[in-house]
Amino acid sequence: MLSARQPPRSFLATLHQAAIHADDRPGHGRALHHEEIRRGWQEGVRVRARELDGTLPWAREALAALAGEQVPIEEERVFALWEQAGLLSRLRNRGGCARASVTTGPRSVDSHPALLDELIELGIATRRTSGLIDLPDLYRFLHGLGRRGGVKHVAHTA
Repeated sequence: MLSARQPPRSFLATLHQAAIHADDRPGHGRALHHEEIRRGWQEGVRVRARELDGTLPWAREALAALAGEQVPIEEERVFALWEQAGLLSRLRNRGGCARASVTTGPRSVDSHPALLDELIELGIATRRTSGLIDLPDLYRFLHGLGRRGGVKHVAHTA
């Protein structure tokens, strides 16, 4: 669940939230209980969601179009979902290209492969050796995607 790919602020939010509840399990022999880390991770996801919304709203839109799918996913399926959502048109209408001084849009809104390549460069998506597209758990969870063969997520309430 904790990963080297998790951005620093969300990683620290995860640990902070887990540490707040460290005293809730006095008989536990470790500094942090795995359930508290899991709950903390959910807070880390919320922190990352706010960051992504502020710095890369186009990436949030691209991932939101994949909601309900499972990863790893075929590239063609990603492109079909983006086409169905009208992602390129929405980004073009918004003036969605990043310029030297503006970082809120993708570099290109000319093709789905260019958008995917940029998500991969940003570490938001990865391409497996099989060619399938995958997402780190942080982004997968954030946008409601499942994992093939994975364990279903159970939400915890704080």
